[in-house]
Amino acid sequence: MSPIASHPQHQPPAPRTDPLVLLLLVLVALVILAGTGYLCLVHPLLIAPIGAVGAVAAILVAVFTGVFTSRRC
Repeated sequence: MSPIASHPQHQPPAPRTDPLVLLLLVLVALVILAGTGYLCLVHPLLIAPIGAVGAVAAILVAVFTGVFTSRRC
């Protein structure tokens, strides 16, 4: 048995997401959704453009989340 094979290699622990960062992300998302809801109530003509922007933003968030989580593993 070679000396290299007898010593297992230790991997450093994977980085974890800070709970404070997650809390801030949730709060920002809630403020944005509340602002969007307010705009839709006050200005009904903006519902279609806001919906289109929301659909594009949802796709971008899904893509960035996938990329971010795959890079951290």
